[in-house]
Amino acid sequence: MTNHRKYTYEEVKEIAEQYTTLAEFTKNHVGAYEAALHNGWLSYFTHLKRKRIHTVESVLNECNKFNSYKEFINSDESIYNAFRKFYDNGKIKDEDLHWIITKRKNEWTYNDCYDEAKKYDSKWNFKLNSRGAYNAARKNKWLDDYTWFKKRESKYTYDICKELASKYKSRGEFQKACGSVYSHFQ
Repeated sequence: MTNHRKYTYEEVKEIAEQYTTLAEFTKNHVGAYEAALHNGWLSYFTHLKRKRIHTVESVLNECNKFNSYKEFINSDESIYNAFRKFYDNGKIKDEDLHWIITKRKNEWTYNDCYDEAKKYDSKWNFKLNSRGAYNAARKNKWLDDYTWFKKRESKYTYDICKELASKYKSRGEFQKACGSVYSHFQ
């Protein structure tokens, strides 16, 4: 048997004010939500964020407001989730997005990597913001050509690293225990 309690507007308003989204309000207080819906009070609770229904067009419009994928994914979780759904099922394609970089690790040329690296002041920023280009440059030993990168001062010389590494049975153990030292010479 269901309990059909009668709610006043003031009671529903007080309950609704405890939540920021309509979904939370609906899930936690079904009776108050139904009273608000039945009496037409939902429109008064403007602080409750409503879930947006996303279409391919609306997602593309939102995507193309950004200059990079990284910028986009940090913007709005619901748009990003809709984008992933549409992208994964093929409704959004790379050519629909002005900022998508379709280069794969084997497609980065010396000039492409050089131009991409020019955007950053250090190897770390290059690696963090453009992993594909960084990995191609590292693999092809082009990183030394980027003379504008700030040099990282280190207290770890080759001999110190060798001594530290000798304490471990494997490269993996050394990396796990002394990650910053290990990565310094990568």
